[in-house]
Amino acid sequence: MANGKIVTGLSNLTAAVWDGDGTYSSATPLMRAVSIDITPNEATENPFYADNVIAENVVGMVKDGTIKMTGDGLLDATRRLITGTGAASSNWYAFADTDTAPYLGIGFIVRTMSAGVTKYTAVVLAKVKITSISDKAETAEKEIKWQTCEIEG
Repeated sequence: MANGKIVTGLSNLTAAVWDGDGTYSSATPLMRAVSIDITPNEATENPFYADNVIAENVVGMVKDGTIKMTGDGLLDATRRLITGTGAASSNWYAFADTDTAPYLGIGFIVRTMSAGVTKYTAVVLAKVKITSISDKAETAEKEIKWQTCEIEG
């Protein structure tokens, strides 16, 4: 009997625009996933007092966090969707004063293995706002240097 499981894969990184009423629209593949790093931030203690003593306390509840997603790269239409930018002008993105990044639902599939059994788990983060997109580009040499895109939210 196995005492744990090991992550053996990541796929189907998808984003959908949160419509503000619990529904999502414009679901689209975000990029081909390479890695995901989720760092939750816990809320500090929040005691509730009754009869002059702590009756309830919230410890360890996640209040927010950071997600870093690395993938092969964003298509132009996907970049505009997740950043809330207007139409692309040539090779540049035109940011208007009214452009704001929407809240997104982010989903992906994690493949794991335990005791020789492979399982798939769907993970959904219900409300994410993209804070940065980092693209890398290097010149070609004798061998291809594979380059990725990192998105943080």
